[in-house]
Amino acid sequence: MNKKPTTFHIPDSINELTITEAARFYVEQLGLVVIPQHPITSKKVKSPGKQPMIRDFRRMTVADMTETYLTEKFPERTDRNLGAVLQGKLIVLDFDAKQDEGASASKWLEQHPDFQVYPRVNTKHGFHILVVVEDLPANTKKLSHEVNEQLVIELITQPNTITLAPSLRVDGEPYAWEKTGNIPEVKWQDLLKRLGIEEQKQGRPKKPRHFSLKYNGDLNTLDLKALLKEKSMLGDCINADENKYAARCPWEQEHSDQHKDIQSDTAVLCGEGRMPIFKCLHAHCEEHSIEQLLAWLESQDPGIVDKHCAERRAYGFGETKDNKGNSLIEHACEGRLVSKVAEELGRIAGPKHQWFERSEVIVEITPNPKTGRSEFKEVKPVAACGGVEQFVTPVVVKTDDHQTHKIPKSFNREEIAQLLEAPQFARQLPVVERILP
Repeated sequence: MNKKPTTFHIPDSINELTITEAARFYVEQLGLVVIPQHPITSKKVKSPGKQPMIRDFRRMTVADMTETYLTEKFPERTDRNLGAVLQGKLIVLDFDAKQDEGASASKWLEQHPDFQVYPRVNTKHGFHILVVVEDLPANTKKLSHEVNEQLVIELITQPNTITLAPSLRVDGEPYAWEKTGNIPEVKWQDLLKRLGIEEQKQGRPKKPRHFSLKYNGDLNTLDLKALLKEKSMLGDCINADENKYAARCPWEQEHSDQHKDIQSDTAVLCGEGRMPIFKCLHAHCEEHSIEQLLAWLESQDPGIVDKHCAERRAYGFGETKDNKGNSLIEHACEGRLVSKVAEELGRIAGPKHQWFERSEVIVEITPNPKTGRSEFKEVKPVAACGGVEQFVTPVVVKTDDHQTHKIPKSFNREEIAQLLEAPQFARQLPVVERILP
């Protein structure tokens, strides 16, 4: 039963198959390595319906798909789900729109009729499309492309796993083939172009975007210990001087030696003022770092990483306050005049009664270190660059990966000098003439 098929076709009768029959079909007709996945009703695992029930599944090949294996792993009337380990040139395009319950995925398909003819499987928030990539580059890893804030397309390659129809989704509905027929053969660069993914250009490769920029929180201020404690994944302190703690590994079901308690074979270092470190000693987790740990935590509870960051690296486009309650004020730029910024800044600073207008000069009241008496002191541009941040947080608007953020950025000396000189700023401040004794 391990002969590799030469054609890939999904018949119209595919949805009539049981899990047992479907397992044999996927092996014989698509050359897939099928694996049992925990039932959606399982209380023993973190990802019921998707989590593999066997170890070392990534090392399996079509040669392991014997009659004995299929009979044992997929008995008749089983409640197990059916999964597959992708191998070779067959990849899965996973269209996922959790934010709007799949509406963006459906809209994308409507706008791309060339993809409508491809065999596809429904999912809870979108659909899967299978394609054969003739010239798939060696060692191509899973690729994620954010179309917009609602829709993400993942290109799932070997040796990653997928869940196959007619398995049950977590909502109890079955995965089902919405469109049948021949699985298409495509060219890699052509596929990327059609999906709107930038083609890799010749010459010096583009420096990849650091994973920390996916989060609005500053990961150097992330309280990972509190986060893991909230998720019941924090163990005992291993080394207090290093702030090192045992932790539960999200991928422990793939470890060769599993245990219910949290042991020191997985640990996190939570040093203050620096990005935390994650390390699991199991061979399977060799490539798992803090990047993969945070991505997993975020997939389980969106927003939890930003929630546990003491400082913000960025703010959403619609946000108007920073984490301390200060207003966000955008720098002057094309389409936004200095006078507008000056008026907004003055309207915020005026009620604070810390800066004043005196004889057309911006001043503050400070004690004289020698006499102890209060006196006027002109607000100079150099000091005002930081001083203004007691009232507001200056930001610039940037768009990357189809998302628009407000990034904190201090006013420079020239910018703040323009604002201090602007009449729109001064007229918003309280006027003082003298200091009463």
